[in-house]
Amino acid sequence: MDFRLLLGFGFVTLISLAVVLIEIFSVPISQNATAISTPASDGVSTTETIETKELVQSTTTDQKIAQEPKDEVKEKVVKVEVAVSKSDLSLAAIKTRAAVVNVVCASTLPITTEMSGSGVIIDPRGIIVTNAHVAFYFLYMGDRDFDTNCIVRTGNPAKPAYIAKLMFISPQWVARNGISVLRQMYTGVNGDYDYAFLFITGSLTDDPLSEAFPYIPLNDSETFVKEPVVIVGYASEFLEWEQVADSLYQTVVNGSIKSGETFFGSGIDIVELGGNAAAQHGSSGGAIVNAAGKLEAIIAVGTGEENTAERKFQGLTAQYLRRAYAKEESKSLDTLFKDPEASVRAFSVRFIELQNISAY
Repeated sequence: MDFRLLLGFGFVTLISLAVVLIEIFSVPISQNATAISTPASDGVSTTETIETKELVQSTTTDQKIAQEPKDEVKEKVVKVEVAVSKSDLSLAAIKTRAAVVNVVCASTLPITTEMSGSGVIIDPRGIIVTNAHVAFYFLYMGDRDFDTNCIVRTGNPAKPAYIAKLMFISPQWVARNGISVLRQMYTGVNGDYDYAFLFITGSLTDDPLSEAFPYIPLNDSETFVKEPVVIVGYASEFLEWEQVADSLYQTVVNGSIKSGETFFGSGIDIVELGGNAAAQHGSSGGAIVNAAGKLEAIIAVGTGEENTAERKFQGLTAQYLRRAYAKEESKSLDTLFKDPEASVRAFSVRFIELQNISAY
């Protein structure tokens, strides 16, 4: 059976509780520190018409979906004309790198743990989309029973930049997976409902918060197979925690959407990207962006082969985020985004309920 791994977590059990985030960032760089960063390259425009059969529902053992299994596998033929130049992808990569952030947390819940993942600013006011397994510890920020601290870092290498608060985390995901995260047994499974939103509320530098953050908007149309994309995340699987703390760089690769599946029975909810350098721990919540500079999907789960080129690597589409939120909350995602500060306050009253759901 295909063993699913958690791309967003780089859990490391600490020897001492005295290690805190700000102190960690001053750890010197190891001589062996490495970071994979493959920028997009310029090239000649190409135009081609693609006809492909795309699986929109899977009932395999390794890729379970959040609905009753059906014997019949649906197929649909997608015809899409792709007119994308490598220079378009290069421009998209530049914009994406500015919008992708590194989310790091340190917690004693239930044992001293550190986590590094990725996120994407999707709104100029400072709304960040990421995975639920990356944002989970924000539920315990400020809880006197647990020493939990999470911050947002930016740049290359990643440096402390912002304070953020939890705007929304999928209650479905918390109910299914919260306890396994607390026990450090979470393996990702299939990414269903693995999404959350954060909101930037403060600065960790001497500079005031920007009036308009660099951002990549959510794609507002359905995803197509074979669409070229840029993939950006803070991959960290092959780094020691000291290197993650002090010398973590973005990984940037060009790729394409290989196939798509559905959780809800219509449209592509999760995309397969094939193996690449970004298929590592730490990339979860990172960006999968099309040549138009819109967020096609966020990195979610993958497999654990030793060679990253051989891994299966998947992301949750922007349209899935809209469908999943509407199904859980009975309202559109736009209502959550209308007033971010009000949404943060409204969701904070649900923390205790969600903590109880995931109690171990």
